[in-house]
Amino acid sequence: EYDKQNNTFRILGRSSVDIIKSGGYKISSLDIESVILHHPSVNECVVIGVKDLEWGERVTAVVVLQPGKKEQDLTLEQLRD
Repeated sequence: EYDKQNNTFRILGRSSVDIIKSGGYKISSLDIESVILHHPSVNECVVIGVKDLEWGERVTAVVVLQPGKKEQDLTLEQLRD
């Protein structure tokens, strides 16, 4: 939900269950969140499925970094390891 007055977004909850269906696979968003949260640069995260014509849904993570960390401190390659 977007608040024009404060120029902020408020997450009200997920619109579906915690399973993302992508490319014929059922993927647990909670499992992916758990892995991402173990990275030392990550403070908070949420993983959702975003509709995609080719895959059904794409796995998408929204991440809040630890104070003092920068985008360069977190890469996809690090998360894949």
